[in-house]
Formats: sequence, structure tokens, C-alpha cells
Amino acid sequence: AEEPGLSISLGRETMEAVSKQLRSWTEALPSIGLTLAINLTQRQFHHPDLIAHIKKTLAASGADPAQLLFEVEESALSENPGAALAIFERLLGCNVRLAIDNFGSGLAPLNQLVRLPIDVLKLDPMLTQSATQTGRQVAVLESLIQLGLKLGVQVVAQGIESPEQLDALIRMGCELGQGLLLSPALQPSQAQQLAEQGCWKIAPEAGS
Repeated sequence: AEEPGLSISLGRETMEAVSKQLRSWTEALPSIGLTLAINLTQRQFHHPDLIAHIKKTLAASGADPAQLLFEVEESALSENPGAALAIFERLLGCNVRLAIDNFGSGLAPLNQLVRLPIDVLKLDPMLTQSATQTGRQVAVLESLIQLGLKLGVQVVAQGIESPEQLDALIRMGCELGQGLLLSPALQPSQAQQLAEQGCWKIAPEAGS
């Protein structure tokens, strides 16, 4: 969808659906304090109508922007860091939260973490795979986790597939994670049921 430019229209439809779902879940689960994440493709991130559409969508849905987390791929930041910083600052004006997705996949300069006003740092799944290994790669993983914590951002390890990886990441101080060990993709009703449980470490069956 990204190459022919379809990601713009699909992204808008997704954003509208996500905002409506967030409002629905917030009303159903008012005490949980949900955050709902949505990915922005590189084309979406640099599109001149991005901010206007976000404001329009939030106004129409009535969703709380502080509960919406926009994830931007690390690769979208590398070509023009100055332009990316300007877009991030405009996004902040919408009162949404911001994340860098798949950090470590393209070795973006670490100084971007200091410059960009992000709330969440999502580590590339390939880094997560090194959690149970030894050597330089696991040292990089542990260093990024500690760096994120010291900068005051939430660190999410993506692609957790085994209890051993989960235990190693917890020992490193990583507080958040996602992956098949925790949950497969779910229908909205299943996701709501999972959120009502409060916390979990074992993935539910997708059809249960």
C-alpha cells in the first residue's frame, strides 16, 4: 500500500476507526487508562495534511488525544532529521503521544532520542531476539533499555516469543513488551476482554 500511495487513504480510514474504538473502550473501561497505538507510514508522516486530519478525526470521534500513541518508523526519521523534528513538534500540538517504532533496525543516530519529543521507544524485534544471547548485540539491547529509562521514555521490547526472552528483558529493566508470547492479534471484543483482566504473561488463544 505504501509504494502506490494507497497508505494515505488507508491510513486515514484506520485513524478514524482507531479513534472511534478508543472512545468506545474508554467508555467501557473508564478506570484502566488505555493507550491505543497507531502506526504512521513514512508517506503519512510527511504528508502536508497529516495534522489537519488528526485534529478533524479527534474532534469527530471525541477520543482523548492523550490516550492515542502515534508510532513512527525509525526509517522515517533518518533522511531529514530536522524536518522530522518539526513534524513531531506539530504532532505534540495535537496533545497526542509519540513513539519511535523499530528503533535499532536502521541504526539511526542516538542523538535523535535526545532531540525528539517522544514518549515511547519501541525496540526492533531483532534486538529482542538477542535477549537470551551473549556478546555485543545483547550489550546493545541492554544499553538501549537503560538509555531509554534514563531519558524518561517508556521502552517496549517488540517480538517477544519465549519465556526466556521475557525473563531476560525483565532482568534488564524493560517494563513493557509485545509479541506472540503475550498475545496474538485479536478482534476488538477479545482485546477488551484481555484488557479487563488487568495484566497477563501467557497468550490467550486467538479463538477463545
